[in-house]
Amino acid sequence: MSYQIALNFEDGVTRFIEATGQETVADAAYRQGINIPLDCRDGACGTCKCKAESGRYDLGDNFIEDALSEDEIAEGYVLTCQMRAESDCVIRIPASSQLCKTEQASFEAAISDVRQLSVSTIALSIKGEALSRLAFLPGQYVNLKVPGSEQSRAYSFSSLQKDGEVSFLIRNVPGGLMSSFLTNLAKAGDSLSLAGPLGSFYLRPIQRPLLLLAGVPGWHPSPRCWRRSPSRAVSTRCT
Repeated sequence: MSYQIALNFEDGVTRFIEATGQETVADAAYRQGINIPLDCRDGACGTCKCKAESGRYDLGDNFIEDALSEDEIAEGYVLTCQMRAESDCVIRIPASSQLCKTEQASFEAAISDVRQLSVSTIALSIKGEALSRLAFLPGQYVNLKVPGSEQSRAYSFSSLQKDGEVSFLIRNVPGGLMSSFLTNLAKAGDSLSLAGPLGSFYLRPIQRPLLLLAGVPGWHPSPRCWRRSPSRAVSTRCT
């Protein structure tokens, strides 16, 4: 069985890999071309120490305390050269994506729907075969390139990816570069480029009631945090 592992780099880039329960996370990352910090592979040096922010896993037992102490284990630290996933996991990598020889992914898509919902809000949906490979943590965002310019704008998802389609609720900024394009020029079928996912605003494991504060239209990432999928609910009170 394989699991989805989100690798969050210190420069905000997130990359997803697939890892089986029989391979270490480090082996899975290198198999998929992502060179996360690694040296001895024997649990002795601590170079591959990262923090597991969510998920179930087997720490392994072939490491020394100098590489990973009991206190660090209690705080969620792991050695990726020993760790084996037992569920989907989120792991924070203490290195930049550039250092690990990976970059934020880029995608090409087309506008499937664009509507001005109100004076202040624009609904945008984009679709493309490449987007079927787009994985992100609810609450993250992408940079959308403004057609006809070298400028990009950051927008959080307002939907989960389904059949290669994602949606956004965008604040209409009068005179804004992207806002002007969407309200005056954009139509179904127009091409858009996006890069990501990015950002560290996503839901970690929680033990206490959760209070989420957001403005409009920026409230949409909030419900996405606890509605990751129909089968995965957050067992806490959310306000």
